Amino acid sequence: MLSNKEKFNQFCKQNLDIPLFLTYKWYNALFGDNWDVVLAQKNDNILGFLPYTITKKKTFQLIRPPFITPYQGI
Repeated sequence: MLSNKEKFNQFCKQNLDIPLFLTYKWYNALFGDNWDVVLAQKNDNILGFLPYTITKKKTFQLIRPPFITPYQGI
């Protein structure tokens, strides 16, 4: 079974009209393993997605707006 990141990567490869700042390549290049994506799906079709970054502060993991990414949205 594919992870959400793998599904998102395939989705980005098939849909070339996704803005650069929301693509798999952008998040993977800038944030490495410190990001993930939430997918809204129906019958294995992706209806929406929200990538987010994960930062650590002491012992806590925080979800914050991505660094040098001018916009983010569903």
